[in-house]
Amino acid sequence: MEWRHLTRAIPALVAFVAVSSYLGLAGRFFFVDPVGGIEFMGGIWSDSITADLVFTAGTLLAGISCWHLAREHAWWSALVGALAHWLVYIVSFLLLDESRGDAGAFDLAGAAWFVASWGFVGLAFAALAPPLARAWWVRRASRAPRIVASGD
Repeated sequence: MEWRHLTRAIPALVAFVAVSSYLGLAGRFFFVDPVGGIEFMGGIWSDSITADLVFTAGTLLAGISCWHLAREHAWWSALVGALAHWLVYIVSFLLLDESRGDAGAFDLAGAAWFVASWGFVGLAFAALAPPLARAWWVRRASRAPRIVASGD
């Protein structure tokens, strides 16, 4: 990977984590109150550094893995991405639940259901973004002019 690719990838990855978080947390009221969704997201992100680290690292690893998987298998990438991000959301939610003692405890099944029902918009985004970005990248690269160095 060249430096110019890295300078484009870092902001894209930061945006991927931020949008995934926003859509995952604000899924139910995203279309009704987007500003309230940002405030809600800020409150969640301030509750548990452990949950934040797991969410950030898990989202990045799942997204990058699905980007590479999309090279050969776009549909598998979306399915694996949905499952991987669902697991990241669940673990993050369970860690967040640990920091919010007054919120009532969730068991694994309850957390899995809550994440799937509340965060479905974020899960769909996180699952589809890597293969769609990969397809865009490949189309863009195929249209770029090629410079061939001649050894003659």
